[in-house]
Amino acid sequence: MRKFLILTLFISIGFISCADQNIDKEIYNILCGVWDLYPNYEKTETKYSWGKAVKVMFGSIIIDLGNKIPYILGPVRACPIVSTRKITDKKYALTIIFPDDSKYDLIINLNENSSLWFEEMDWFKNIDFLAEFGKDHPYYKISGPENKDNPYFETIIDNLRFRATPSTDGIFLRMLQKGEKLNLLQKGKTETIEGIEGTWVQVRTEKGEVGWCFDAYLEEIK
Repeated sequence: MRKFLILTLFISIGFISCADQNIDKEIYNILCGVWDLYPNYEKTETKYSWGKAVKVMFGSIIIDLGNKIPYILGPVRACPIVSTRKITDKKYALTIIFPDDSKYDLIINLNENSSLWFEEMDWFKNIDFLAEFGKDHPYYKISGPENKDNPYFETIIDNLRFRATPSTDGIFLRMLQKGEKLNLLQKGKTETIEGIEGTWVQVRTEKGEVGWCFDAYLEEIK
């Protein structure tokens, strides 16, 4: 409820509009979604600009770049995003705005396993925004929009492990069942597991969940 009250306030006083931004497609595909420190905790379903998706109750960070007014919602507050930019292949900046019209940069780094972490910013000392930040506190993408430019796959076995990162040691999310439709988001490393060669792929389920699985047990939907 608090999120919608804050966003309504920003809309009514006209800080920014969708026309003020031209969000890069790469930034949208990578950052837009629901991120969490503990992706296997109890989840609830919420509606975002890309449709219904899951989030961890009381703990997720939401970056919605498809909303009429793009925003980031943390544990404490929601802030409109007035600009986005790519710094390097693994580093991005979001400029956010507060009710007093002050603007601050939020620097986001990507890990090799596609989790992300927030750099500690000087303004964190004076403004309560993120409780957990730094390399030791990676956030995992658990929900997000589909990428309609990429192919769709179907699982061909029951009980295919769905993980938060592309590794057999990755945080377990759930079992995918035979016949589930998956949208490819990105490809990871190729390896051989129990004598079977395949590639780790990050996918989105029809429920809006995002995670990784081994593509040796997927079949492309033509």
